[in-house]
Amino acid sequence: MQKAIQLAGRKRYKNKPKPLAGAVLVKGDQIIAQGYQKTNAEPHAVSQVLYNLAPEQESTIYTNIEPCFSPEDNFSCAKILVQKGIKRCVIGTLNPAPEINGKGVAYLRAQGMEVTFGVLEEKCRQLNVFYFKYIQTGLPFVTVKYAQSLDGRLATATGQSQWISSGSSLRLAHQLRSIHDGILIGIGTLLKDNPRLTVRLVKGTSPLRIIVDTGLKIPLTANVLNDEHIKKTIIVTTKAAEEKKMAAIEKRGAKILKVNQDPQGQVDLREAFFRLGKIGVHSVMVEG
Repeated sequence: MQKAIQLAGRKRYKNKPKPLAGAVLVKGDQIIAQGYQKTNAEPHAVSQVLYNLAPEQESTIYTNIEPCFSPEDNFSCAKILVQKGIKRCVIGTLNPAPEINGKGVAYLRAQGMEVTFGVLEEKCRQLNVFYFKYIQTGLPFVTVKYAQSLDGRLATATGQSQWISSGSSLRLAHQLRSIHDGILIGIGTLLKDNPRLTVRLVKGTSPLRIIVDTGLKIPLTANVLNDEHIKKTIIVTTKAAEEKKMAAIEKRGAKILKVNQDPQGQVDLREAFFRLGKIGVHSVMVEG
């Protein structure tokens, strides 16, 4: 199972809307095939492992997440397992998707296969923590990133905070950016630091840039409104925003997400996250 987890983790967090999956086929004490889904266009991990193999009645397959199953689909992973005559299936965790949740296990058992699940379950769930949160709630998984000094401060005595981090922690921050769908800051951070919010110190794709700005104070000169990533910029605002300025921002290519105000008159963050989930954002890192 540990090997299946390691294989799945090679595509870490970039497989949405599908979960990260790895599979290992074992006969006796020998691994005879292994695989993971490298792109969403490829067959699932279990299907990849079994595709070119002859029936293997005495073998056991290990997979970190429940094989997919659909009564109408003869190429779903659970049906392929049965077609190939696999004797035993060991599963890390059930797949929480409503169309699968427990159905794959039930089908395999009904066909006479020995099924064990819950092996290294916590590790398997952690591997797909973004997927589980989104599927079960419709909300993105939220990570909060901050740097503090040894005395517990978030800024220097003069109020400077932009470079409180070290080189290694900055690289870690960029790595975290690369595995999240979106990065979120408030208007205060934008006005103070004018960040670009892109991935630069490591290889990876820059996420959506989400700016929470109740009164639409963002200047049109802000970096996030004046670079090649502007179409990946979302300004979350409220009815307090000026319509003319909203139009000017949208004309540049950024998106406006208008939500209700909370009891304090600020952006209703729960509604904002719900709306972000609706457009397919599975994970958000809050930076300031």
